[in-house]
Amino acid sequence: MLTLGLGVFCLLAPVIVVKAAFLDECPDLSPQKGIDLDQLQGTWYVIQAAIHRYNCTLADGGDLGCSVFFIERTDENKLFLTWRQEPPHKELQFDVTVQESPGYWHAVNLENHNDTKPDVIQVMKAVGDHLVLSFCDRAQNLFTAILGRKNHIKKKQIQGINLMLQRRGLNIVSAKIMSHSFCHRHKLWRQGSQGHRSSATYGALPSAVFFLFALIANQVT
Repeated sequence: MLTLGLGVFCLLAPVIVVKAAFLDECPDLSPQKGIDLDQLQGTWYVIQAAIHRYNCTLADGGDLGCSVFFIERTDENKLFLTWRQEPPHKELQFDVTVQESPGYWHAVNLENHNDTKPDVIQVMKAVGDHLVLSFCDRAQNLFTAILGRKNHIKKKQIQGINLMLQRRGLNIVSAKIMSHSFCHRHKLWRQGSQGHRSSATYGALPSAVFFLFALIANQVT
């Protein structure tokens, strides 16, 4: 059940498609430039997902599901990404082309190869133990995921990342945090994703980012 309050008001206006007033399309968020793509490969644990909307303030959006993010480099400028969540089991896979800089990516949902306009992922921060990715699509959904090499990040680090996002104009509507007590009961969280290309079918999806956004939005309790 959703609880009323400023954060929920921001989240529900509109409910799923968050359109920021300052967005023309996907804004240039000044992603990190010095990135070794090989160092990004492997399993990352989703620690926090922050939904953005202009002129809204930080609000508690509840716990995030148990999710892992797997990155595989398939070519010089190509990546293969898998997002998996438990429970219930949900998965999204998409191919990524690294564009103008190592931190600016174009992502194509594997279910929608005919889409003419790709989604955009920008690497806001990439260091040894954590990774910060901002997602944007043609519908102007916009959110940021904080990922860790281990399944936890210090609270002080998360607060610092949120301040960095706000300094770059990414105000936070709702921030959802992984629940340790809940997730440690699930094999996915303890062992991470295997990152293989799944043969499962999920039906046509409007965009990769919309699907990820829906996973996050549906975690509000």
